[in-house]
Amino acid sequence: MFDLGRIDAPITRKQVLSRDGTPIRVYVAGRGQHNLVLAPGLGANLLCWKYILEGFQGVYRITTWDPRGTYESGTPRDERDLDLPHHVEDMEAIVQSEGLQGFVLGGWSMGVQIALEYAIRHPGMARALVLINGHYGHLLHDVLNLPGAEGLCRNALRVLRVAMPALQPIAPSVFQADWLPMVLARTGVLKEPVPLFRPILREFSSLDFHRYLGMIARLDRHTTEPNLHRIQVPTLITAGTKDFLTPPSVGRRLHELIPGSELVLLEGGTHYSMMEVPRALHQAIEAFLRRIDPDAFAPGGPSTAGGFR
Repeated sequence: MFDLGRIDAPITRKQVLSRDGTPIRVYVAGRGQHNLVLAPGLGANLLCWKYILEGFQGVYRITTWDPRGTYESGTPRDERDLDLPHHVEDMEAIVQSEGLQGFVLGGWSMGVQIALEYAIRHPGMARALVLINGHYGHLLHDVLNLPGAEGLCRNALRVLRVAMPALQPIAPSVFQADWLPMVLARTGVLKEPVPLFRPILREFSSLDFHRYLGMIARLDRHTTEPNLHRIQVPTLITAGTKDFLTPPSVGRRLHELIPGSELVLLEGGTHYSMMEVPRALHQAIEAFLRRIDPDAFAPGGPSTAGGFR
């Protein structure tokens, strides 16, 4: 069970049953009077949200969850129920259980597709979108921004899935190794090996990686592109300038596809900008939210507490 004490904000654990009966671990953080829902990335654990939870805890009541098939959420019996539409159904169940409406909807990585799909299905439920370093469509299409990389990545994914039953026993020791953040930084996956990555990777090491790789393959089949013109709420899009998993070109294209959206490039940030450049990301999100959700930041209310540290 994840140690909530790693995050300096009040957090409550809950459980919600999704439409197919899968139990979803839900976290409700902060003490604000307005609501912010954060759709998680694939394989992302709660600690990935640390700086956003801490920075906005006095402004918003923040709801997020563990994706089905990972961490403290349940795994459906049928692997086909790990696709993107079922992740959206999890969010639908959470929103209904918490009685939410008129909330700000954010997402990181896979959470961007969850947020977009939810907003398309339920116009009027979210008052604004905050889309952090994520793809709107087939996520392997743009990896590395190199010709042929898409096919290579898909083939590598298939090979790794076949090999994973043999590799799974050693995976925890690899992801918990002290040297791994440095290797990831030197290969450009990370901007730098900031200390927060160590506990994040330790939690990540607990995953079933055969299942995880299958979830990536299923996510790659989904796209929201044909319906993005239907997004009619204020939308902030961020992209890390050094992100080769979801390159800045993806953010620029998403900006073109969503009418009236705003794009902020996070200088030097990779896919993991939330942990690498938290101050720059916080400033971008706060500036956007102060414009579109000013009541949440009204002087004298609970929103005056919390800010980025």
